[in-house]
Amino acid sequence: MFSKKFTIALFFSLPLFWLFFILTPYYLLPSDCFLDNFVYVDNLIQHHLFQFHHQVALNFDDTDNFIYIFLLYGVKEFLNYSLYKAGIIINGISLFLSFVFLARTISSRHSNVNFFIMLTLFLSVQIWAALMGDGILFQGLLYIMIARAFWHKRYIGILIWFVVNTINNPINGVYLFPLIIASYSDILELKERERRRFLLLRLRKTVFWLIIPIGIWLIYRKLYFGNFIPNLDFHYSIEKDSKILFMSKSALYMCLHYIKYFILPLFIGVLFYFIKQGKQLHIKHYAVLLSYIILPIIITSLHVQDQNTAYKNYYIIYLGLLILSFIFIRDFRSITQKTAIGIFIIFYSFNQIADSFIKFSQSYNNNTFRIANDLTHIRKGKIIVYYDNYISYLTNWESIYANGRHQPKSNRKVLSEDEILALNPDIIIPAGIQIQSSQYSTFKVPENTRQYSLETKPENSLDQIFYEIRKAYNLNKFQYFTILVNNEKENAAYIKKVLIDNGSKELKE
Repeated sequence: MFSKKFTIALFFSLPLFWLFFILTPYYLLPSDCFLDNFVYVDNLIQHHLFQFHHQVALNFDDTDNFIYIFLLYGVKEFLNYSLYKAGIIINGISLFLSFVFLARTISSRHSNVNFFIMLTLFLSVQIWAALMGDGILFQGLLYIMIARAFWHKRYIGILIWFVVNTINNPINGVYLFPLIIASYSDILELKERERRRFLLLRLRKTVFWLIIPIGIWLIYRKLYFGNFIPNLDFHYSIEKDSKILFMSKSALYMCLHYIKYFILPLFIGVLFYFIKQGKQLHIKHYAVLLSYIILPIIITSLHVQDQNTAYKNYYIIYLGLLILSFIFIRDFRSITQKTAIGIFIIFYSFNQIADSFIKFSQSYNNNTFRIANDLTHIRKGKIIVYYDNYISYLTNWESIYANGRHQPKSNRKVLSEDEILALNPDIIIPAGIQIQSSQYSTFKVPENTRQYSLETKPENSLDQIFYEIRKAYNLNKFQYFTILVNNEKENAAYIKKVLIDNGSKELKE
């Protein structure tokens, strides 16, 4: 049963829960970086295939949200909700359960700890990205569930949640495996005659709850997809990546930027306490440090992260710092950790949340979304892109990724300019790549509708609040992207009209 203080903290979290998951969705759009999840669900529903390109005969999987996609499919198929609302429901439940189970993991009777848990979860910058279509919060819940089982010495729970985490994203198996190894430290608390029985019992549990499920999953993947793990090519990037020792220079700088500007007080507080206590800490503290902080920092620094929107790949680091901070407060009454969390909440979280929310609110004025909706009137078309975007998703045109994304590594090919032109698409979105041909007209397209039109102030008072929030953002009037339109296709005139109506300007040679 929940304690009275925990119930009070939970009660105060409900208004934030309501604000985030009821009001906000009407003023934000899902990020185009996460539309690939929606493509997978659409193909599951329409073609009963788990792959990005339903036209390809070979089943193909390159997602790191395996279970999350099936949850989206279930909510949409059985509750008849849109994919956007399905994402809101799943992430909303994940956020709520994350608070509940993180509080149960810490199991503190102190009301300040419960309120800290509530604030740090709801005020984290990463949470605002949950509405953008990706399963950040759902993955965070899976991280919390295995941490809870580990800290309360529930070995079967560790194995079950390890399997679930690994199925959802195989890289989680690398992160979380130290928790399984560290759980064997329980043998040190047993007498010599009991250790053999302990090991045999753990071995049977490991076979039944870990090896067999993982084996079944691998066999299924081999039979259905033809490979054991998804085609997650983390190194893939348009830009050439330089190295610092064995790490990606850009990825390392991004990780250091995240630590410095988003979680520095938490990071310093935890690091200071490990230096201060040293050998007095239990092996479980070091296991959490390794699985949730050290390994993610190292592994995410090995590869370029073109689509690390809202620093999603670092959410495990954030949760690891929270878990250790709360445990230090609970077990050692650490003033250092309370101070670090207080600084994080007051001086970091509130500013980050305000800035991030105002920035994300601009998705309401996303010009690509408006253009894509207008282009849906064209039933057949071909588009060549480099990244997922609204046009390739909403129009259901044939989408070809010139950089080889969403293709098996064995067949992946970066298209040259001649090969792109030979495919004769209606539209090319070159993403900084120079493509020149007299066959195509070049349009300079504003990224935001506020760059070329004035938004009318709404009459509804609630609409006015979000209108003022959007207006508070100092928009860069010079943020444009390029679209090439094929002059020889029958839809060229209509496409050009759509672009011009949405503030685009044709560049004359």
